[in-house]
Amino acid sequence: MEQFFPLLYFGPTEYYRRVAQSENSLWVVQERYSKQTLRNRCSIYGANGKIQLSIPVERTKGKEILLCDAVISYVEPWQQIHWRSIKSAYGRTPYFEYFEHKFEALYSEEIQLLVDFLQKANQIVLDILKVKAPDIYEGPIEVGIQKELDAQSEIGFYDSGKPYYQIFEDRHGYIPNLSILDWIFQCGPKIV
Repeated sequence: MEQFFPLLYFGPTEYYRRVAQSENSLWVVQERYSKQTLRNRCSIYGANGKIQLSIPVERTKGKEILLCDAVISYVEPWQQIHWRSIKSAYGRTPYFEYFEHKFEALYSEEIQLLVDFLQKANQIVLDILKVKAPDIYEGPIEVGIQKELDAQSEIGFYDSGKPYYQIFEDRHGYIPNLSILDWIFQCGPKIV
C-alpha cells in the first residue's frame, strides 16, 4: 500500500524513521502549500535552547498555491543565517565534520522553488542514513490525504525513539522532535 509523506524541511527524526520503514513511500509535490508548517520550518538545538529556522517563501495575495509552485524569497540572507545557526549549534558534535560539506553546499546554492530545495535537502539526509528516497507522486490529492499531510506537517511526528545524547542537554534538558540534523550530527548515520 502506498504511504504518502509531505516534503519537510529537515523534518523530525521520527519522520525519517517512518520513511525508512515504509515499503512504498511517496513524496507529494502537488499538495496545497500551507505557511508556518514543517514544509519550510525546522527546529535545532542551540546553546540557548530550541531554535526555529524558517525558509522564507514569496507571498501570494489571498491565493492558495501548491507546494511545487512555492517560490523561495532571497530578500534576506536566510541561507547564511541558517548555515551559521547549524554550524554554531552542531560544530562541536561528534559527526559534524563528517557531514558538514554536504549541508554547506546546499546552503551555497540559490534554488528558486521550495520543492526543489526540499528534495535536495531530503536526498542528502537519506543518502547519509542509507535509506531509499520515496518516489515522487505528482498526481491529484484527495481531500483525506491532504488533511493527513497537513496534520503531519503542522503537528509533526512525535518521537517514538529513545532519548539520545544532545550536546546542550546539560543546560536545557532533552528536547524531543528536533530536526533530523540533531540526530545526524549527534548520533551519526544509523537511524534506530
